[in-house]
Amino acid sequence: MGAARWASGWILGIAVAIAGGSARAESAPPVPPVLPGAVADANGGTAVVAQDGGEVAAIDLVIGRTKWRSTQGRWPLASAQSWVAVAGPDAADRRLLRVRFLRPADGVLLVDAKPIRLPAAINPNPWWEGEGLSVGAGGTTVQLMAWVPPPGRGPSRDPRAGRLRIRWRTQTFSGGGGMRPPDRGPLTVGLVLVDPVTGAVESGAVEPAETPEPAPPALPPSWRAARGTMYWSWTPWGSAWTDKPRVFWIGGSGVAGYFSYESPARRLVLNRLRALEPLPPAEIAAGGEWAPQVSMDGRFVILSKGNAGVETFTLVDLLRGGAGDGTTRLPHLEPRFRSPFSVVGPLLFYVAEGEGAGAGGGGTTFPRSLVCVDWAKGNIRWTRALPARVLPPPMAGAGPSPGLPR
Repeated sequence: MGAARWASGWILGIAVAIAGGSARAESAPPVPPVLPGAVADANGGTAVVAQDGGEVAAIDLVIGRTKWRSTQGRWPLASAQSWVAVAGPDAADRRLLRVRFLRPADGVLLVDAKPIRLPAAINPNPWWEGEGLSVGAGGTTVQLMAWVPPPGRGPSRDPRAGRLRIRWRTQTFSGGGGMRPPDRGPLTVGLVLVDPVTGAVESGAVEPAETPEPAPPALPPSWRAARGTMYWSWTPWGSAWTDKPRVFWIGGSGVAGYFSYESPARRLVLNRLRALEPLPPAEIAAGGEWAPQVSMDGRFVILSKGNAGVETFTLVDLLRGGAGDGTTRLPHLEPRFRSPFSVVGPLLFYVAEGEGAGAGGGGTTFPRSLVCVDWAKGNIRWTRALPARVLPPPMAGAGPSPGLPR
């Protein structure tokens, strides 16, 4: 394999990070599990989702029952131990983002934060893309990412660590027609920190590499591409086959890895990296061709076989090894399965999207629902309708919209 040896400095850097993480584990508050199209509370028992009609609802993750509803926001943003943040456009000014903090147990309003001015108008019915929200209106893309960094420890503790971070990226498209692409306006990127106790809003320095998860380690300096091998580079915002892999954390475990596909053997392999203890590569599958679909936390992968009408799936726990160990077969899932997905205990969650239908003004509406699967039994436990994804009419000559900042 390409990653044949370890560099001592690279190992020591990961070892220090893991040791520090272990020392903090006992005192650290629980981290909310990441979900597609929803925000979970810190204990992982409740999900807050957007609803038609301009409200949010909290649902029991196990049975899908509604716990409470609130009109304080149109969609959820993020959560921490004592609150869940929801947001929506201001009723009078569509450039103002209103953020409110609710109590997870019953949806009671805790704090109404100071309004945040964005560079463009907000679409009141956004949709999730990866871990972010697409909230742009008209010819402007507005993409949001919100998260809460873990609290610091010791004398160097960052007093702003418990604040909600909201990062946006906007770009305007205009003109175009025929073979001429539309003109792109300047790209605007911003970051604010919202205090969940006082509601104060503070501008922050934009760090393009900063994301909800710590940056994965780099490949060892000795790494070289292996002949006859391709690499599957995965991120929450997209994936592709490349000639050099991107390493990702496997479920926040301190183990990192990347996928390689060997031909002509047709083997899909997980290459695992852990400080001070080299791990052997694990064969995930053999004898076919795959595009691995990775869970939002990087711990699980789903491999599909068959066509869209009669697909079967294999769910693999990457922390438990390769094919056979930690592998569960799933039947065809209807509503149709699609990424992104997450696994919380015995439950698997994904957002299903139906066929598009014409909407007013020449746009297209795609119905959506949050689906909960009992993956051990392979059956749908419940589904929950979400607001539809609404695409505006296509702009002549327009290319794909830019992705979320990395």
